Amino acid sequence: MKRLIEKAALAVGMVLVCAASVQAQSQPANSLIGRWKDEANPTMQTEFSLQHDDRFQGRLINDTGQKLKNGLVVFKDFRWDEQAKTYTGTLIKPEDGTEFNAAIVLTNENLLTVSVKKFFMTRTIHFVRIK
Repeated sequence: MKRLIEKAALAVGMVLVCAASVQAQSQPANSLIGRWKDEANPTMQTEFSLQHDDRFQGRLINDTGQKLKNGLVVFKDFRWDEQAKTYTGTLIKPEDGTEFNAAIVLTNENLLTVSVKKFFMTRTIHFVRIK
Protein backbone atom coordinates (compact mmCIF):
# COMPACT_ATOMS: atom_id res chain seq x y z
CA MET A 1 0.00 0.00 0.00
CA LYS A 2 2.87 2.32 0.82
CA ARG A 3 4.31 1.81 -2.65
CA LEU A 4 0.93 2.59 -4.21
CA ILE A 5 0.65 5.80 -2.23
CA GLU A 6 4.20 6.87 -3.06
CA LYS A 7 3.70 6.41 -6.78
CA ALA A 8 0.11 7.64 -6.91
CA ALA A 9 -0.62 11.19 -7.92
CA LEU A 10 -4.33 11.75 -7.84
CA ALA A 11 -4.43 14.60 -10.33
CA VAL A 12 -2.19 12.88 -12.88
CA GLY A 13 -4.04 9.57 -12.57
CA MET A 14 -7.41 11.17 -13.09
CA VAL A 15 -6.19 13.11 -16.13
CA LEU A 16 -4.77 9.92 -17.69
CA VAL A 17 -7.92 7.94 -17.04
CA CYS A 18 -10.12 10.68 -18.44
CA ALA A 19 -7.93 11.06 -21.53
CA ALA A 20 -7.91 7.32 -22.14
CA SER A 21 -11.66 7.09 -21.61
CA VAL A 22 -12.27 9.67 -24.31
CA GLN A 23 -10.29 7.51 -26.74
CA ALA A 24 -12.02 4.26 -25.79
CA GLN A 25 -14.61 2.81 -28.11
CA SER A 26 -17.12 0.04 -27.49
CA GLN A 27 -14.91 -2.95 -26.77
CA PRO A 28 -15.44 -6.43 -28.20
CA ALA A 29 -15.84 -9.20 -25.65
CA ASN A 30 -12.40 -10.68 -26.31
CA SER A 31 -10.30 -7.48 -26.33
CA LEU A 32 -8.61 -8.20 -22.97
CA ILE A 33 -7.91 -11.87 -23.70
CA GLY A 34 -4.21 -12.59 -23.98
CA ARG A 35 -0.89 -12.01 -22.29
CA TRP A 36 0.19 -8.60 -21.01
CA LYS A 37 3.31 -7.27 -19.27
CA ASP A 38 3.65 -4.34 -16.91
CA GLU A 39 5.47 -1.60 -18.81
CA ALA A 40 7.44 -0.55 -15.71
CA ASN A 41 8.16 -4.11 -14.56
CA PRO A 42 8.27 -6.44 -17.61
CA THR A 43 8.83 -9.56 -15.48
CA MET A 44 5.35 -9.03 -14.00
CA GLN A 45 3.14 -10.61 -16.65
CA THR A 46 -0.58 -11.34 -16.60
CA GLU A 47 -2.80 -13.51 -18.76
CA PHE A 48 -6.43 -12.42 -19.10
CA SER A 49 -9.16 -14.94 -19.84
CA LEU A 50 -12.94 -14.76 -20.14
CA GLN A 51 -14.80 -16.71 -17.48
CA HIS A 52 -18.12 -18.53 -17.91
CA ASP A 53 -20.07 -15.60 -16.41
CA ASP A 54 -18.78 -12.99 -18.94
CA ARG A 55 -16.23 -11.68 -16.47
CA PHE A 56 -12.52 -11.42 -17.10
CA GLN A 57 -9.80 -12.52 -14.76
CA GLY A 58 -6.04 -12.11 -14.96
CA ARG A 59 -3.49 -14.55 -13.56
CA LEU A 60 0.23 -14.02 -12.96
CA ILE A 61 2.45 -15.79 -15.47
CA ASN A 62 6.22 -15.92 -15.97
CA ASP A 63 6.95 -13.98 -12.80
CA THR A 64 10.71 -14.55 -12.90
CA GLY A 65 12.80 -13.38 -10.00
CA GLN A 66 9.79 -12.95 -7.73
CA LYS A 67 8.50 -15.10 -4.90
CA LEU A 68 4.95 -14.94 -6.22
CA LYS A 69 3.11 -17.94 -7.59
CA ASN A 70 2.36 -18.35 -11.28
CA GLY A 71 -1.37 -18.75 -11.76
CA LEU A 72 -2.26 -16.43 -8.88
CA VAL A 73 -5.38 -14.38 -9.73
CA VAL A 74 -4.52 -10.66 -9.57
CA PHE A 75 -7.41 -9.24 -11.65
CA LYS A 76 -10.86 -10.57 -10.82
CA ASP A 77 -14.47 -9.97 -11.87
CA PHE A 78 -13.77 -7.42 -14.60
CA ARG A 79 -16.83 -6.53 -16.68
CA TRP A 80 -17.33 -4.10 -19.54
CA ASP A 81 -19.16 -0.96 -18.41
CA GLU A 82 -20.74 0.50 -21.54
CA GLN A 83 -21.54 3.85 -19.93
CA ALA A 84 -18.04 4.41 -18.57
CA LYS A 85 -16.36 2.71 -21.57
CA THR A 86 -14.08 0.78 -19.20
CA TYR A 87 -13.69 -2.65 -17.69
CA THR A 88 -14.26 -2.47 -13.94
CA GLY A 89 -13.37 -5.00 -11.28
CA THR A 90 -10.93 -5.79 -8.49
CA LEU A 91 -7.12 -5.78 -8.52
CA ILE A 92 -5.49 -8.00 -5.89
CA LYS A 93 -2.00 -7.08 -4.68
CA PRO A 94 -0.11 -10.38 -5.02
CA GLU A 95 2.21 -9.84 -2.06
CA ASP A 96 -0.51 -9.62 0.60
CA GLY A 97 -3.94 -10.08 -1.00
CA THR A 98 -5.06 -6.46 -0.52
CA GLU A 99 -7.96 -5.67 -2.87
CA PHE A 100 -8.39 -2.43 -4.81
CA ASN A 101 -11.12 -1.09 -7.10
CA ALA A 102 -9.74 -0.85 -10.61
CA ALA A 103 -10.74 0.25 -14.09
CA ILE A 104 -9.09 -0.90 -17.30
CA VAL A 105 -9.12 1.14 -20.49
CA LEU A 106 -7.89 -0.45 -23.69
CA THR A 107 -5.98 2.57 -25.01
CA ASN A 108 -5.25 0.70 -28.24
CA GLU A 109 -5.12 -2.98 -29.15
CA ASN A 110 -1.68 -3.34 -27.56
CA LEU A 111 -1.85 -1.03 -24.53
CA LEU A 112 -3.94 -1.27 -21.35
CA THR A 113 -4.22 1.57 -18.87
CA VAL A 114 -5.17 0.30 -15.42
CA SER A 115 -6.38 2.84 -12.87
CA VAL A 116 -6.19 1.48 -9.31
CA LYS A 117 -8.08 3.27 -6.55
CA LYS A 118 -8.02 3.03 -2.78
CA PHE A 119 -9.89 5.73 -0.88
CA PHE A 120 -8.83 9.02 -2.52
CA MET A 121 -5.55 7.75 -4.00
CA THR A 122 -5.17 6.60 -7.60
CA ARG A 123 -2.31 4.86 -9.36
CA THR A 124 -2.05 4.25 -13.08
CA ILE A 125 -0.28 1.20 -14.48
CA HIS A 126 0.36 0.55 -18.18
CA PHE A 127 0.41 -2.94 -19.65
CA VAL A 128 1.71 -3.86 -23.11
CA ARG A 129 0.37 -6.88 -25.03
CA ILE A 130 2.85 -9.75 -25.40
CA LYS A 131 2.84 -11.00 -28.98
